[in-house]
Amino acid sequence: MANHGQSMAIIDLHSSAEPEYFSTQVAFARRWYRHGMPERDSPGSVSYHVVAGGTETCLPGYRVERSDFPFWGIEYVASGRGTVTFGGETLELRPGAVFAYSPGRPHRITADSIYPLKKNFIDFVPAEHPEDTLLAGIPDGRILHSHSPEALKRSFDDLAEFGPREGDDYDIICSSLTELLIMKIRQDATEAELADSASYRSFRRCRDLMDNRFLEFSGIDAVAAAANMDVSYLCRLFKRYGDETAYRRLSRLRMNHAAGLLVREGMSVSRTASELGYEDAFTFSRRFKTVMGRSPQEFARENYRARRK
Repeated sequence: MANHGQSMAIIDLHSSAEPEYFSTQVAFARRWYRHGMPERDSPGSVSYHVVAGGTETCLPGYRVERSDFPFWGIEYVASGRGTVTFGGETLELRPGAVFAYSPGRPHRITADSIYPLKKNFIDFVPAEHPEDTLLAGIPDGRILHSHSPEALKRSFDDLAEFGPREGDDYDIICSSLTELLIMKIRQDATEAELADSASYRSFRRCRDLMDNRFLEFSGIDAVAAAANMDVSYLCRLFKRYGDETAYRRLSRLRMNHAAGLLVREGMSVSRTASELGYEDAFTFSRRFKTVMGRSPQEFARENYRARRK
């Protein structure tokens, strides 16, 4: 296929001919693929057969329209703007956008004429029960917004490294990388409309404060003070948007850090308690056991034995 005189890097396992579903409307592309539709395996095999993937820098006015695409697809917008249309509904694409589609799902992707898209994509087939998979929880035909672009980029880069390679081991690696990519999207992407709301931005700000400065905060009242909001509002934000309460998240972050001090640094319980700002080891030990399921002493002994084996 022609590439409009622009630089294009195509990695092909079996042939110099590109598949028809690869667009030529690109200024640059680094893409790879495998021929044919893989057969679904018996239970115990890989979860996903990865068919194709890569990176595309679209030409201004890029437009791809498909009505019978045979694979599941996930696409991520790294930069630029455009639109994707599903069933007559046109949705905006902007940096951080993630969208997915199932086989036979009609869709049209267009790039802005001034700020054309640069995007990553992966195409795959679930090994079993595709009707139950539904992209493992990623909504089909909707736009999500990722708040961890670097994490997604690492997964796409890893797939670009291992995808072109042949062999059962690489099939397993690519399946695992696809599962990891899907998990990252589910964990840290939200509906695009939700991502724009003021309350969700407040939740993200509080969660980032907690994640980055948890050693400074002895309780969620300190987090609320740092975020300049009421404790009750902070709790409502985590109840609405989080997968755990604010109190539980802060406790888990602090006790995970304490576990590292006990095991990796070999700190005593009393010194670990002091490092986390507890006035006495008893209060710290009680909190640690509530979160970790065993006392600090038991946790340290068990993990020390595990490291010695």
